[in-house]
Amino acid sequence: MCSSGHYCPQGTQRGTQYPCPAGTYAPRLGNGRVEDCAACPAGAFCPSGTSKPVLCPVGTYRTEHGAAVAADCTPCPGGYYCPELGTVSPQPCGAGNFSDQGSASCLPCLVGHYCAGEHTSSEVMLLAMVCPAGLLCPQGQAAVPDTSANACPRGYYCPQGDTGKPCPSGTYGEQMGLSSVAECLPCPMGKYCYREGIEPPGIPNPTGDCPPGYRCPPGTGFPFSFPCMPGFFWDNSSTEGEDPCTPCPPGYYCDSPAMPEPKACPAGFYCVEGSSKPEPCPEGTYSGRQWLSGPSECSPCARGFYCAAPGQTGPSGPCKAGFYCQGRALTPLPTDGVTGDVCPAGAYCPPGCPSPIPCPAGTYSNLSGLRSLQECLDCPPGLYCDGTNSQAPSGPCEAGYFCTGGAKSALQQVVMEGHYSLPGAFKPEPCPLGSFQPARAQALCRDCPEGTFCSEAGLAAPQDCPKGHFCLAGSSFPLPCPVGTYTDVVRAGSCKPCPAGMYCSRAALTEPEGHCQPGYYCLQGSSTSSPMGLPVGDLCPQGHYCPAGTTHPKEMPCPAGTWNAQRGAQDATWCLPCAPGFFCNMSGQAAPEGLCARGYYCTGRTKTAKPEDGLTGDLCPRGHFCPAGSAAPSPCPSGEYSNATGQEKCFPCPAGFHCSSGLRRRCPPGFYCPQNTGISFYPCPPGTYNPSYGLSQAERCQHCPAGMFCGEWGLSSPSGPCWPGFFCTAGASIPNPDGATNTSTGGPCPPGHFCPAGTSIPQQCPMGTYSDRLYNRQDSSCTVCPSGYYCSSAGLTAPSGPCSAGYYCSSGASSPSPQGMWEKGGPCPVSHFCPEGSSFPLPCLAGTYNNLTRQAACFPCAAGYYCPENTTSYSMNPCPAGFYCPKGTRFATEFPCPRGYYNPDPMTQSLDSCLPCPPGHYCGKENLTAASGMCDAGWFCISAAWTSQPFDLDNYTNTNCLCPATATGGKCTAGFYCPKGSPEPLPCPPGFYCNASGLSVPTGECTAGFYCKAGATIPNPTDGVTGNICPGGTYCTAASAVPKLCPAGTFSSLQGRRTLSECQPCPSGFYCEEPGLTAPTGQCWEGYYCNNQQGPVIDFTLYPCPRGFYCPAGTNSSTQYSCPAGTFGPRQKLKAITECQRCPPGKYCEFSGLAAPTGDCAEGFWCKSGARVRAPQDGESGLPCPPGHYCPEGAPLPLQCPPGTWAGGEGSRSLQECQPCPGGYYCNSSGQRAPSGPCSPGYYCISGARSSAPTDGLSGAPCPVSHFCPLGSSSPAPCPPGSYVPHTHGEECRACPEGEYCVSGEKPQPCPQGYFCPKGTALPFACPAGSYNPSPRQGSCLPCPEGFFCPQNSSSFMENECPAGHYCPPSTASATQFPCPKGTYNPQTGSSLKSHCTRCDPGKRQLRTSQYDRRMCENWECS
Repeated sequence: MCSSGHYCPQGTQRGTQYPCPAGTYAPRLGNGRVEDCAACPAGAFCPSGTSKPVLCPVGTYRTEHGAAVAADCTPCPGGYYCPELGTVSPQPCGAGNFSDQGSASCLPCLVGHYCAGEHTSSEVMLLAMVCPAGLLCPQGQAAVPDTSANACPRGYYCPQGDTGKPCPSGTYGEQMGLSSVAECLPCPMGKYCYREGIEPPGIPNPTGDCPPGYRCPPGTGFPFSFPCMPGFFWDNSSTEGEDPCTPCPPGYYCDSPAMPEPKACPAGFYCVEGSSKPEPCPEGTYSGRQWLSGPSECSPCARGFYCAAPGQTGPSGPCKAGFYCQGRALTPLPTDGVTGDVCPAGAYCPPGCPSPIPCPAGTYSNLSGLRSLQECLDCPPGLYCDGTNSQAPSGPCEAGYFCTGGAKSALQQVVMEGHYSLPGAFKPEPCPLGSFQPARAQALCRDCPEGTFCSEAGLAAPQDCPKGHFCLAGSSFPLPCPVGTYTDVVRAGSCKPCPAGMYCSRAALTEPEGHCQPGYYCLQGSSTSSPMGLPVGDLCPQGHYCPAGTTHPKEMPCPAGTWNAQRGAQDATWCLPCAPGFFCNMSGQAAPEGLCARGYYCTGRTKTAKPEDGLTGDLCPRGHFCPAGSAAPSPCPSGEYSNATGQEKCFPCPAGFHCSSGLRRRCPPGFYCPQNTGISFYPCPPGTYNPSYGLSQAERCQHCPAGMFCGEWGLSSPSGPCWPGFFCTAGASIPNPDGATNTSTGGPCPPGHFCPAGTSIPQQCPMGTYSDRLYNRQDSSCTVCPSGYYCSSAGLTAPSGPCSAGYYCSSGASSPSPQGMWEKGGPCPVSHFCPEGSSFPLPCLAGTYNNLTRQAACFPCAAGYYCPENTTSYSMNPCPAGFYCPKGTRFATEFPCPRGYYNPDPMTQSLDSCLPCPPGHYCGKENLTAASGMCDAGWFCISAAWTSQPFDLDNYTNTNCLCPATATGGKCTAGFYCPKGSPEPLPCPPGFYCNASGLSVPTGECTAGFYCKAGATIPNPTDGVTGNICPGGTYCTAASAVPKLCPAGTFSSLQGRRTLSECQPCPSGFYCEEPGLTAPTGQCWEGYYCNNQQGPVIDFTLYPCPRGFYCPAGTNSSTQYSCPAGTFGPRQKLKAITECQRCPPGKYCEFSGLAAPTGDCAEGFWCKSGARVRAPQDGESGLPCPPGHYCPEGAPLPLQCPPGTWAGGEGSRSLQECQPCPGGYYCNSSGQRAPSGPCSPGYYCISGARSSAPTDGLSGAPCPVSHFCPLGSSSPAPCPPGSYVPHTHGEECRACPEGEYCVSGEKPQPCPQGYFCPKGTALPFACPAGSYNPSPRQGSCLPCPEGFFCPQNSSSFMENECPAGHYCPPSTASATQFPCPKGTYNPQTGSSLKSHCTRCDPGKRQLRTSQYDRRMCENWECS
């Protein structure tokens, strides 16, 4: 059959071949000619092929027939509105309202304007109907404003065409009708005009009087704007018009704003007129009373006292001992010479001293700053004081003498034998160990020679030094060879160093002990098998290992590819493989050489920065990135990709794409992907949708069209039409906006209107109907005006009134006096009566009507209408909704629409007018005007559903594919839910999961620690599409749709955090300045500290490092790093220990964390810089006063001992502790810690010598004749026997010449006969037996000739011929030295050989030696 909207002439091949022309329509099936297409009615337009006219949209109208397109509908003119679809005639807005062209409704007249006409347009209102200045026109003003009724209220001013504005603070308006702010009066002097609040009310009168402590000049608004400033106070006795702020009087001060009374100036201060704070009395003055008015009233500090600081109420204290204060002193230690000074030498100053007191006779003082009489010194031992000089002793005691103290003469005591004394000696000194001296009254002793030792004083001969020991010249005992050395011989003067690789750990060794331990190396001279930090050895260095006996630190390096950061490695196992991410390209490395190169990864034992062997590393593969130091390739993170090998970083994903696992894909519909989008792309928000691929910005998501709603994230098409009973404007996110929380996207259908599904603007109930309730879904929901009443306009909420007398008003009448059938009533026909409020005339037969009076026959009822009994006009009985009416229809329900369909429109003529049941609903029976109800929960209804649980669709997909195409609905699947009335399955909402089919609500909330996007089927998804585990830096409570960021001041490095409490507080030493951190932002900046015990650390600048402390990066508390003892920190924000100031010289800083030094250094000590204690001894920050100096209390530098003195020991506190230069030495400059050197050869130095060649006779003199003075002589030494000096200034004695002898330095004497005198002889030596000397001045004796003998001291041999019975070879010492042996005899004298002795005759024997006669041989008988 030919389709509706078409016609089918003979030969037509298909039902839609010939559409009705534009401007016509055909609602019936089976049309055969083009003439069967009727002209489009007024209020509608009909495109080609129209079966049902399309109503002109809201805001337009059409009075003529035949419109073809929507543009043929005319926009509603300004001042009128067209509220319904299919409007034929616009309606005027009425007085008090206005509208723009194309309006569907009118608005109340704007504030500042009036709308006096019935059809005021926006343009007329804004340009012509403007409220005059001084008048106030509220919203909806319907009449021309009146000067009295609309006058601007008091306290306000009203500009032309504007709202009433309150007079600003500082002004008021006591008159009505003000037109500008200039007409508001300024607040008078002494008053204030002020109102609080965001929109303060007008001010008709001054608010009040100025508050105490403040002044209010004309125009004052806020009452506390002008306080009496510091230096002034509020005088309540001031007259009107005077300034109440009066200068503070002398002797008082006013230190804060708005003071009602001045404060008394405190003691120690003075206050001039107008003072805002007390000024302290200057240094050197004080005041013990209040109310001083100037500095001249402060008292000067008295003699003997000091006033150290300004603002004192009395002197600070007495002058310090060692100083005197003459008046106005600022310090207890004055040095200016005006207010006081240091106590001078020769005097002493006790505490509170006004002038120095001289030391008494019998004492002396060479130091300044003495504090008491007891510090005046007695004349010291070794010196004498004759009383003529109170600042120094008179001189030293003479050499050879000693002075025990209090000496008045230089010759007090004489030195005895076995002792010696130097000039200035206070006792005789015995010859020390290591020397000997046989003589008396000597000034020095002889040293024991090298290789020997002298263990007692006065030894005549030294002893040999044993093995394992050495003896220097002058040794008093053998010294054991020190550790690190040994000796294997006697009489050694030095020891041998221990050989490399060996150690000698004990003293007195005769050989090395053994090999150096593993892990150490021993150089030559090592004293331990495990040296550490010593010049002779140490722990094995980094990058090397040392087995036992290692002789050199670089002997065994770790091979390439390994390293060793530890000291003390013992073997090759200590060498570690190069760590992953690093390379080690040389042997002997203490650490890896560096990071693996960019674009490469190093797995371990790597020998190059760019490995390609595949074992120790390789090029970075595709889809990965390898920054410098990579131990393995890193996959590209979500939102980045890499398409080449050897990349050090991945590239950001371009906008419109999403990247995961290094791949790039186009963004899907319903989502947008900005740059760097990874696996999580961004859904278009509710109220928008996106039907295309590759969207890059949220702004390009399309607004949901008016009449539709987009209720979910990530839609590719609208969710569906607005629900019946509601209207939705563009961008709606729900189908049923409540008008309160969704005011910008629609609301409930208002009374007097109806809203079918998909309504964008509510439609007015038509004339003849009304509605007094919300949520009307169809025009049938509008109540037909009851019989006997009329409803004269559209959009009514109640009937207009009763029908007029003489007329009848049927149901739906729109006039009280109907004139025809279109008005649902009319003049009463003949034979009928009609009182006021009549409802019906006499009836015609069903299916007919009669529109003429006094007529007996009725006409057949027209199509689209039904005619019951007593019908005057069929137009009064349009076919009702839910039915269709062909020609001759007798009653309204004769032709019902079948189940699955409904008909909301009246006047329909055929079955084609019945509409399929809308989505989400079902139509379960015939003759419905609206759906029977909503689809059951757990099911969805697509279209034309006739049951609440449709079953003809079981394979619904979310890609808009419906199979079969005629399906009416089905059961909800897992991942979706279907609340009652669902037009299609809803994806499980974010934060929930749906784990089964047929759900009406989500199964439950997403598990804590996870978040669920739309469509989740499990409570803990990890697919990244429907949800995932909560990432680091966030937490997910139950039912989370998206992760919540950990707040600033916290972070979370772990996944799956479930509560805010699981976000970790930023650890001390770090700060977390942003939400959502997976790790702290960074270490606390240097100069600040971050302590999480004081709350979350977000802004570290709130915590500057306090004085006395320093804060490097990462400091976790204010006192973590104190300036160490010996330093102090005078200011905040110190960054490093190097910024702590070293304690200044003369001061000490005892504790750590000081903001100022602790105090003065102790006497006898020198605090250099950085002293930690009052008496430092470490040598770096301070030490006992160094030799050659003395240090009073607080001395910034040691004071030098004067020339002629020295201080060999530490800790001297005063000049008296400087010692006179000792005998044999001289001290030629100041500050000597030891004598300058030994006395020059040819001179001797007694004590206190200032020159190496003294000539004063007091401290020394030239060496006298017969004496010698070698280098360093303390007294002249007499020449020893065997030597002599013939002149003065002798440096050494000359050895006596050979052949002469010298006794005790006397001139040489000739050696006598029978003696010999080698060089240096003191007394002649007798020629020994066997020799002789016949001449004087000989250095040696001659051997006795053969045949003679020479006894000791022989001067000749001639008289000593060898006797008989003997023989005398050369050098024979006596006559009987060589007797003839037994069995021989010699009768001759002068024999020289043994052979000269003759054997006895045969048979004879000689039983004795030395026989000289043959007869002495006895008979020898042989058996």
